[in-house]
Amino acid sequence: MEKGLCAECGVLPRQDSKRRCEQCDQRYQAHWKLHYKASQRRAYLELKMLVFDGYGGPMCACCGESEILFLSIDHINEDGAEHRRKLGKRYGWSGFYSWLKQNNFPTGFQVLCHNCNIAKHRNGGICPHKTQLRELLKAGRLRVSSTDMEASS
Repeated sequence: MEKGLCAECGVLPRQDSKRRCEQCDQRYQAHWKLHYKASQRRAYLELKMLVFDGYGGPMCACCGESEILFLSIDHINEDGAEHRRKLGKRYGWSGFYSWLKQNNFPTGFQVLCHNCNIAKHRNGGICPHKTQLRELLKAGRLRVSSTDMEASS
């Protein structure tokens, strides 16, 4: 291969201080970016699963939703904003999950689906699923029997 030609195709002149020509460099960057994103996503999902397992498994503590993409970690005491301020900007979502892991899954957190998490926040700290169930039980319009329990499992 001649000096000054692309290390990939060997035909086109390479860019200044690079091993590849512009076309080969663009292909390489696109491939690398795709591979990097996939490996980062895989690592993030593995960390997320580890954290969910640390809090009882990948299931919403309120409604039972188990689709991983719908689940998140909830600050039980509604102090998430304060907690994020204490942690600082360096902790995004994956940083928060890393923090939970590094701190051996401290108490005060639970797995909730996004719907229950935001509904809990907007409903004074109680998910509407809980208030509706409580009202039905109180009014006597809902009875739980052993047959109902067998049918729901």
